[in-house]
Amino acid sequence: MTDNDTLFTDSHAAAQSQKSRWTRLASSWRSIRVTLTPEILTVMPRPLVKWLTILLALDLCHRIPVGHIRKVRDLGEESGYGKVEVVIQTQEGGEKNLLLWLKDAQAFIEATKGLIEQADTQRQ
Repeated sequence: MTDNDTLFTDSHAAAQSQKSRWTRLASSWRSIRVTLTPEILTVMPRPLVKWLTILLALDLCHRIPVGHIRKVRDLGEESGYGKVEVVIQTQEGGEKNLLLWLKDAQAFIEATKGLIEQADTQRQ
């Protein structure tokens, strides 16, 4: 992957895992980096807070193959950030939801929906 492959990036995003009550309580405001390439959606805490999110098991370190993203949904705006729900198919066949707060949510949604459509076409 090169920088030219990057379709979207936000270095000051926020994220929230919907895995459990515990992960829904955590705040990651402006401490998450989101990067989308044609192959992978990466959601990672910035270096200074990564150790804390891992220690507290906040489920905020993700490298998601684009083919596992089932849908993205615009949930409106909050504090100047666009709120987006990402639905991911797990390896077990279930679904997992991840919420993202992004400065340019529409650009992320458009890029991701285009990749989802391509993946769906390739599966057929």
